[in-house]
Amino acid sequence: MVDAVRQALQAAVSAGELTVAVPEEITLDRPRSRDHGDYATPVALKLAKIAGRPPREIAAVIGRYLEQAPGIDNVEVAGPGFLNITLHTAAAGAELTDEDLADRAQYLARALHVLRPDDAEFTALLTLILLTRARSGGRLDDEGQQVLLVDADRSRWDRGAISEGLALLERVWVAGARGPMTLQAAIAAEHARAPSAAATNWRRVVDLYGELLRQQPSPTVALGRCVAMSVLSGPAAGLADLDEVISLGGLERYPYAFGARAQMLAALGRHAEARAEWTAAAGCARTDAEKNYFLGQSAAPVEADRAVRHAGSRGNVGGAKAGRHR
Repeated sequence: MVDAVRQALQAAVSAGELTVAVPEEITLDRPRSRDHGDYATPVALKLAKIAGRPPREIAAVIGRYLEQAPGIDNVEVAGPGFLNITLHTAAAGAELTDEDLADRAQYLARALHVLRPDDAEFTALLTLILLTRARSGGRLDDEGQQVLLVDADRSRWDRGAISEGLALLERVWVAGARGPMTLQAAIAAEHARAPSAAATNWRRVVDLYGELLRQQPSPTVALGRCVAMSVLSGPAAGLADLDEVISLGGLERYPYAFGARAQMLAALGRHAEARAEWTAAAGCARTDAEKNYFLGQSAAPVEADRAVRHAGSRGNVGGAKAGRHR
């Protein structure tokens, strides 16, 4: 990560956007624990003292170049001049995820839970990882191609991991925990307990994302709410919300923002525009598996029933009892 920040700085200097010497030492701090690795760097503040420019402005310049680095999901300017850098756990090459890294994350989350069993957010972190990884068996079809959550074969999900995750979440939820990690786990649980996409309690998913967005505003959280809203209230409503979120910035290199927009456009019958969005998603895919999936979608013939299923999933939003996340 330090090398990525250094390269981003050098690129900004080479482009003439910054006129400072790249520091010999760059420090990275981990301000909060989340489901994927988040870092914040105070390098922008240090540069501001040298360059005489507002720290937030310098952070924004560095962030634009840093977003192009491999292994980085999202970069946001935070505070007066810090960068929140979100890493992803997708593998390089043909694999969709790095299972070794995921195993380590789950091991560490469980260790934290054992050490601090009364910490609701540590419990929720383990819950989120368990519920998310429980779906890994349904992420690929019989031909090894990636599938979306709406099309996943839920019979392949790990019911043991789901049961454990739901039990952990119930304990902290009943105790009144409503922190950011708990809300993310709650959204994951809503998907995990639903027998199908159509049976998911989308009203609750939208509400949970709304509360999470209030506590922890970010483009990716806003994107999640837009997707849920498209199922709950229809693709036109979801697309309107998504276009507003995209206009605020932060999702320019995030492939699933393009993918979500493509789905909504297809559900509205705007197939040429949808294909363009799938192509854009492939252009910023982080793995070969993602790229192949997005390119396949852009080249696929129009599937009318898929658009109906996407929009029609909202027909049974109350079908699941109260629960939670992605």
